[in-house]
Amino acid sequence: MQKNKKSKIKSIISLLVISCGLGLTANVAVQAATTTEAEASSVVASNTTKTAKVTKKAAPEVATKKVVKKAVSKKKTTKKAKKVSKKSAKKAALKKAAKKAKKAAKKAQKAALKKAAKKAKAAAKKAAKKAQKAAAKKAQKAALKKAAKKAKKKKKLTQSQQIAKINAKLSKAQRSAKNWIAYHESRYSYTARNGRCYGRYQLLTAYLHGNYSPVNQEKAANKYVAGRYGSWTNAKRFWLRHNWY
Repeated sequence: MQKNKKSKIKSIISLLVISCGLGLTANVAVQAATTTEAEASSVVASNTTKTAKVTKKAAPEVATKKVVKKAVSKKKTTKKAKKVSKKSAKKAALKKAAKKAKKAAKKAQKAALKKAAKKAKAAAKKAAKKAQKAAAKKAQKAALKKAAKKAKKKKKLTQSQQIAKINAKLSKAQRSAKNWIAYHESRYSYTARNGRCYGRYQLLTAYLHGNYSPVNQEKAANKYVAGRYGSWTNAKRFWLRHNWY
């Protein structure tokens, strides 16, 4: 019985010790937890203070960096703008120069064409003048050649042929009337003279103009009769009424 009581007491004491130990441990844990939480808060507060200090200290640097960055960006923008402006100005200058060059080239071309046209006109005028002169010379040469040929041909004809040619245009009746007058005026003599009248048709010497050749007498007689009577037949009629013509 006593042994059982002692065993129960020991068990109770053990439980109490365990309980006390657990309580102490819990207190210690709580205290440790509290201490840890306080230290953590202290660390956090310390870190916050430090961060604040660092932030406060870094704020001007950040601001300066921003200003510098902004200034650099602005400088870059300005530089870029200047570059673009310079490029645009260069482009505009080139465009202006090209336009000016084009205008100058057009003007030069126009002037050259005008000069060429003027030169061509002058050359054409000169060529035309030369051609005209050559044509006139050629025509003159041809005329002289023709005249020489004619004269040569005429020279080749005998007196009888020349007289026959002069009277070839007269009709048979006209030739007959002419011969009738020639017979009655001079008996066909080209040298018959009667005062101021001479030759086959007894024409005034003034009509012969100093040329008493038979050929000229035939020509002069035809001219005289055509002008005074119109035909040899009319001249014969007049002669028959008046015994002269």
